[in-house]
Amino acid sequence: TLARLAASVVDTYSKSIDLSCSGDFGAEGCELQNAYNINAERGVSGFDLTHNLSASWVWQLPFGSGNRYSSGSRLVNGVIGGWQVNGILSFYSGRPFTPSVAGANQYLGQPTRPDRLRNGAVPNPTIDQWFDPTAFAPVPADAYRYGNSGRDILTGPGAVSVDTSVFKEFPMFHEGQTLQFRAEFFNVMNHANFGQPDGRINLPTAGIIGSAGAGRQIQFALKYLF
Repeated sequence: TLARLAASVVDTYSKSIDLSCSGDFGAEGCELQNAYNINAERGVSGFDLTHNLSASWVWQLPFGSGNRYSSGSRLVNGVIGGWQVNGILSFYSGRPFTPSVAGANQYLGQPTRPDRLRNGAVPNPTIDQWFDPTAFAPVPADAYRYGNSGRDILTGPGAVSVDTSVFKEFPMFHEGQTLQFRAEFFNVMNHANFGQPDGRINLPTAGIIGSAGAGRQIQFALKYLF
C-alpha cells in the first residue's frame, strides 16, 4: 500500500469583547478602575487571539510488510516498517494587555490606568520597546478623576510553534500487543516566543519584554499497547 497521510488545517479569525478582567489571567493593570462605571471596562478579552492557525498531520511511512516498499526478510521488515511521523503547527497572534500605573492603589480611588495621549503602538516593535510608554501619562494627583485609557488596548507578541514526533511500533509475540517507541520534539524550530511587555508606564522597564516561552524540548518514551 501507499503511505497513509492524514492532515488537518484549522484557521480561526475571531474577536471577543467583555466587561471584566476575568479572562485577563492576572495581567498587569487588570483591575476594575471605577466600580461606578462598568462600561469603562469594556474591551477586548484577555484571552482574545484574533488569528489562530493550527495544522496537524500524521504520515505512516510505506515501508515494511504489507506496504509498498517491503523486503522478503522478516528482520529487515521489522527494522524499516512501523514508522510514523506526526506534526502540529500552531500560529496565533498576540494577546491584548492594559497599560497601567505602578504604585496606584485602587482601594484609595487612585487611577490605575493612565491617560492615553497617542495610540502607543510602534511600527516595528522589539523586545526592548514593544510599545511607546511616552504615549501615556499618569493622571495628575490633583485631577480627581480616572485615566482615560481603555482596558486591553495594546497587543503583545504572537507565537509560532512546530511540534513533531516519530513513532516506531514493534509487534510483540502475542497478537494485539505492540511496543511503541516515541521520540517527541516540542518547538522543534526553537522559535523564540516572547511574553508580554511590562505595561506599567511609569517604570524604567515600561515596554520591555523580559520573558519567553520554552525553547526546544525533546523527550523519548516507550509505550506498551495491549
